[in-house]
Amino acid sequence: CHAVHILRHPCGYVSSILRGESQGQLGGDVPSSDDYGIYDLLLRTAEAGARDLTLDGLRALHPVERLAWRWVIYNEKAMNDCAELPACTRVRYEDLCADPLAGYQALFAATGLPWDDQTGTFIRTSTENSTDSYYGVYRNPLDAAESWKQQLSAEDIQRILAITQGSRAGALYDE
Repeated sequence: CHAVHILRHPCGYVSSILRGESQGQLGGDVPSSDDYGIYDLLLRTAEAGARDLTLDGLRALHPVERLAWRWVIYNEKAMNDCAELPACTRVRYEDLCADPLAGYQALFAATGLPWDDQTGTFIRTSTENSTDSYYGVYRNPLDAAESWKQQLSAEDIQRILAITQGSRAGALYDE
């Protein structure tokens, strides 16, 4: 088995969560930013412990800041858990979106999956057309990757980056 860890820009992740919730696509009775049961579990990880995060401290933060911490902990836990695994590939979502055909061919090769014309046709077709469906697979990949730039306020972008930029996962997005 070969694992693939796909990271999305932290602002893209937060924007997607907020958009999904506003469209009623994510279910649940509580917004993700207020799901303190998840935060309680995340606080038990070494990644959260290394930052001295507390539930009270998270409660005091703006909702997008809490979601940014989720992104940091999720991705750094995955990075740490996969660090010694030879059968794990990490890729940025935005890099896949920049050149989907080449990106997925490389992932297929890394995972040992066979590539065929049908796969290439699907990737070309699904990235040339767009739908507004939250879970839709037919969309312009660069538009999807960068939609957060229009959907988040400048203040929210700064809040998110202030948390993620000092992290190991965030370093993959230092530009």
